[in-house]
Amino acid sequence: MKKRITGLFEKISDFHDKHEGIIIFFILLIILCSSTFHFKFMPFDYVWDFGNIYKLILGYHIYEEVAIIITPLFFYVGEIFLKIFGANFFVYNVLNVIMELVFYMCVFVILKKLIKSIKFRDLILLGLVMATIKVFGSNGPNYIPFSSIFIMLIVITTLYMKNNNWRRVLEGFLAALALLSYQKAGAVAVLIIVLYETFSDETTKKSKEFFNICISGITMILTLGIYIVYLLITKNLYNFLDIAILGIAEFTGNFGIQNITLVRLIAIEIVALGFLIILIKYKKINDTLRLLYFANISSILYLYPVVNEYHNFIWLTFAFLYLVYAIDVTFDGFEFNSTKQKILMTLIYGFILVYSIVLGIIDCYKYPFYKTQYSDMFFGSTLTQEQADQIKEVNNYIKEKQEQYDKVIVFSSYAMLYENTFINNNRFFDLPNKGNFGAKGEQGLIDEIKKMNNTLILVQNEESEYELYQFPNNVRNYIRENYESVDKLQNYDIYEINNK
Repeated sequence: MKKRITGLFEKISDFHDKHEGIIIFFILLIILCSSTFHFKFMPFDYVWDFGNIYKLILGYHIYEEVAIIITPLFFYVGEIFLKIFGANFFVYNVLNVIMELVFYMCVFVILKKLIKSIKFRDLILLGLVMATIKVFGSNGPNYIPFSSIFIMLIVITTLYMKNNNWRRVLEGFLAALALLSYQKAGAVAVLIIVLYETFSDETTKKSKEFFNICISGITMILTLGIYIVYLLITKNLYNFLDIAILGIAEFTGNFGIQNITLVRLIAIEIVALGFLIILIKYKKINDTLRLLYFANISSILYLYPVVNEYHNFIWLTFAFLYLVYAIDVTFDGFEFNSTKQKILMTLIYGFILVYSIVLGIIDCYKYPFYKTQYSDMFFGSTLTQEQADQIKEVNNYIKEKQEQYDKVIVFSSYAMLYENTFINNNRFFDLPNKGNFGAKGEQGLIDEIKKMNNTLILVQNEESEYELYQFPNNVRNYIRENYESVDKLQNYDIYEINNK
């Protein structure tokens, strides 16, 4: 009996080794689907990003009419995907599963190059997934993992392609896409390329290092130039520069530090530096280690100015990859080939799948789908009935007041939940977080309010269940000090604006 069981595990293990990539793909798909579709619905980046994509689908123009502070590629991809398959949260969640799957498969491809032992590298990958999956499948800014895919591809390109100019052309193109996905991703990509070309063993002459960097740089600039020309043709360059470039100055003042994340960052980087020093001392350093270390330290840029689990995710992944490879090199590789290890790994795969599915089922009951039509934007969301009733009440109130006022504005973190935001786009007022208002910042919104007449503004008050620390209190205080409250609804103080 024991031999039969052992033989069964051996067969399962051999089947896995022959079809590793396919099996990992489906394990990841199951885990991601179990974690991505059901979580608490709240007004945060995940919802705001959907709202901005929805506005583009309705025909509003990015930057000119929709105040999106980051570069546009994530929103263009989202717009195309939702236009094809349906403009609702279910399709949006599917898009995020695809992004997550691509990201983790990139990690898998990197690990295949780093770690020879199939069992060991799969254990590393699944450990990383289980440790980070709740960051992906939650309310965080999903343009972060999207942008990091291009950084992953730069690392993969460097690992797998020969030392030639075509590789550097491709890296420059990927760096441009990273920048067009997120400004910080572009900075990380450029830093990795420059550091690697400067300190790798591939070239020894300084002139050659500079030439290699120039190849990637020129390719990147030419790629970005195509988008700049498009902005010029559409007369949208000023809006892009105002919101996505000049507006960053105010956003960098939004310091938010999660102590546990900061402590983790410092501790891991001390260990990473320690391994680097040891490997250099014992002459075990190589270009792969350099590349991974540079990716690790460069991706710290993702944490500025907000040091929390969402912005920490990409850095943590690269730090993890570097440390795993550094440990493997230090101890001359690990092998997981004994019968006991094969049995253990098979049991771990089974446990992870069962654990993920059970958690997915629990989340299904804890955060069920809101029951509505497929054509409704909230289809596939975990909006509660109470939230739906509150949204309906605000929508009805706005419709009623629109007969009396020229304009009705919801000045709130919740604005992306209301019909008025999409029918009557109000640009900066629809996502009022400091750093989202271009070069003029909060003063720009105050100047706009000074010009308003016959306008009703529903202002979120501090009693709200959710209020981000980035809420522009200077604007809210200006309204309170200069205008009288005429009504109150839920968590809103309502003001009539007449500057005649």
